[in-house]
Amino acid sequence: MPGSTDMSDFSAEDITLGALGTYEEEFINLISEAVTSGRAVRADRLTVDGDLFDSDQAIMNQRRLIEAFIRKHFDRGVQLGLFGGECEIIWDEEAGTPQVLARPPHPEDDYSATELARELIGAICCDAWTQDPAILTIWAFAQQLVDDGTSLGEVRSAERLTVTVGGLLQEVQNLLLCIALASGTDPVGVFQRFVLLDRDILAPLFAQDPDLEDVETARAYVVERLYGRVT
Repeated sequence: MPGSTDMSDFSAEDITLGALGTYEEEFINLISEAVTSGRAVRADRLTVDGDLFDSDQAIMNQRRLIEAFIRKHFDRGVQLGLFGGECEIIWDEEAGTPQVLARPPHPEDDYSATELARELIGAICCDAWTQDPAILTIWAFAQQLVDDGTSLGEVRSAERLTVTVGGLLQEVQNLLLCIALASGTDPVGVFQRFVLLDRDILAPLFAQDPDLEDVETARAYVVERLYGRVT
């Protein structure tokens, strides 16, 4: 997390629905000062104290109200040309305090389903999502596709997952077609044999350092099953 700037002149009690249609110039300037220097705004005065609310829904409603207030001022700063990027709000779950920072635009936000699928295929081949050496599991894979800070059940996340999975399926078809064409094999036959492959034989190859014997065993199996040849 970047360094943070304290927001001392605003409080959660001051944020109302009526305030959403107005701008607090001082708040915009505070965000601008922090963002342009690579820091985050720690909005301590906008802390949502869970003890003051009678339900989780009430806490969530108050957070959404504050987030709308923050985003409106952030977007206004962008419109004025004071800074760039996308507003990102990270809540300190223990303290209930929002921190505001600028997230650089993600070029992949404008990717087509096919382009995103290619990026994901490349990532899974080199395990390059994070510095963590752990294998890229299906869950980690899905988490890369959800809208920032939301759950897989959110509409936008579900739409993005659906579109991207469609792109992945198309790229898998393209990949199999290329394999068939390069080997002089009937594409339909390759598709049919591919779906019958024993995945258990392939599974050991997803380890960080697969055993050479497992690699050769899988290679011989795949070549024999897909092309009818023995290596």
